[in-house]
Amino acid sequence: MAGAWLYPWAGWVYGRSCVHSSEHKGVSNRELCRHFVDAYRPDRLDDLLALLHPDIEWSTTETWVEREVWYGHAGVRAGLRRFFSEWEDFSNDEVEAFSDGGDKFAVVTRMRGRSRGTHIPTEMRTSGVLEVRDGLIVRIVGHSDPADALAAVAKSAAAAPPGRTGRSSQSS
Repeated sequence: MAGAWLYPWAGWVYGRSCVHSSEHKGVSNRELCRHFVDAYRPDRLDDLLALLHPDIEWSTTETWVEREVWYGHAGVRAGLRRFFSEWEDFSNDEVEAFSDGGDKFAVVTRMRGRSRGTHIPTEMRTSGVLEVRDGLIVRIVGHSDPADALAAVAKSAAAAPPGRTGRSSQSS
């Protein structure tokens, strides 16, 4: 079984028990998104990993100079540790838009921070499409253009079987 040596039993992440996927199945995508955004910070990495499926595949935004794909909890942990280490101040918890496409959702956020190396403050919009399986996030694809992320979910929702329609909202 692939990855079995990393995850000796269900509900275990690096020596810490986490929420079992069955406990997430009743959670709406909007709620999962809220938990994800709340946990996307340097001091909550274990909480973030608990929301991710063990088979997570996380692709960074296509316009980043060093585009990366992180696989599994170990890959995400290493990638986010590198990312967060570049910031002395960081927040990414202001949701500007959300679109629910059934088995995936898009989120647009406002990221703010101060570079550890230059001390220059930065503010930018970030966006991504997050796919859900068994109540956990199994795939994340970053998008540099929020319209692309929202369109990807709208297209997916239009192709979904009846009863699995997407919903969209924007925050001011």
